[in-house]
Amino acid sequence: MKGPSDRRNLSRHSALTQPMLEGVGSRDLDLAAQVTQVRVPCIPKATLRPSPFFSLGAANEETTHDAGLVSIIIANFNYEQYVGQAIESALSQTYPWVEVIVVDDGSTDHSLDEIRRFLPDVKLVQVEHQGQIAASTEGFRQSHGDFVIFLDADDILLPGAVDAFCKAFCSRENVVKVQGYMAVIDREGYSKGHRIPDVLPASGDYLALALRHGLLPLSIAYTSGNAWSRSFLEEVFPLPSSGWFDDYLHDLAPLYGWIESLSETVVQYRVHGKNYWYGSRALTRSAMRAHVETVNRGLDFLVEHMRKRGMPTRALQWRERKRSWGGVVVEFIVNRSIGRGRCIPWSVFILAPFGRGQEIFLKKLLLSSLLAIIWIMPTTPSMALAKLLLKKKGGWLPCPG
Repeated sequence: MKGPSDRRNLSRHSALTQPMLEGVGSRDLDLAAQVTQVRVPCIPKATLRPSPFFSLGAANEETTHDAGLVSIIIANFNYEQYVGQAIESALSQTYPWVEVIVVDDGSTDHSLDEIRRFLPDVKLVQVEHQGQIAASTEGFRQSHGDFVIFLDADDILLPGAVDAFCKAFCSRENVVKVQGYMAVIDREGYSKGHRIPDVLPASGDYLALALRHGLLPLSIAYTSGNAWSRSFLEEVFPLPSSGWFDDYLHDLAPLYGWIESLSETVVQYRVHGKNYWYGSRALTRSAMRAHVETVNRGLDFLVEHMRKRGMPTRALQWRERKRSWGGVVVEFIVNRSIGRGRCIPWSVFILAPFGRGQEIFLKKLLLSSLLAIIWIMPTTPSMALAKLLLKKKGGWLPCPG
């Protein structure tokens, strides 16, 4: 199951990190330092919690660390042609202490027949169809691992992925998330010659930036390219029943600890034309309106967690500015398409490219000039130009037909 957060990485670069840091005041850093973070220890092998669904797979004698049990949770819905490869990749890890849990989300094809081929090496959980969030949550509830990977049923985990994740978790305290690169393949499994994202942000503590900006416009790995500490997931689950599963986790992670980015590729990410995000990223009024509503829902969840942890929030300002200038443009198009006018302060709209280090200065200036033109144009041409700008930015698709 692809999460719709596929949209974000096509235009963001880790170069934004330093300019964003330059905008963080001493008050933000002081607040960040006061927040208690989740402790994520490496667990000695002798203290592993028992699970009957271990896979010793292709144990690697070169594995010298014992980070603990790792749970690989595969949420599947009608991916009979791919789910077997995902399971095989999970069972073939070089790291020896792995449990594999497959949650079938009410599939109506022959997925169950494919999954049952791997019993009893995997645990099969069957639920009524409720979507990726509910299926992944049930998988987590039945897992035992100290670290958790949510593997999409159409992706392939590379053999050394879990080992690489575990080394990163053991490299320092308070690591709540480890992310690696994703090699893009087609429906037949052939390489498409590029990886996602172009550049991951530097490893670091992003709490001060989250306190300043709310939703961060950072490049991310999608669902399968991440591993999470159990202590972090226990803090943030349950997630809202609708929205973007991986975005909730990515946005909350800076509140709880260190984000580690790997230099290596950890997963093959399959693009086959039926990925969920394709339909959610068409430049139609319904898709863009749903996008705005989902972003706002994610922001509300982030603000809720911040307030629970005693952190200051700037909810109204963050809602206006979205995650990036692209989000502001989407809301502008939606407002004009339904006859609500602009409904965004002109200063927020025109200056949206500034303030977060998302682009180099000259590019910011050009984008700001284009947004000024869009602002003053009549409705129909302004919407056409705004959509063209989104397509150039990346992550959005032309209207079907």
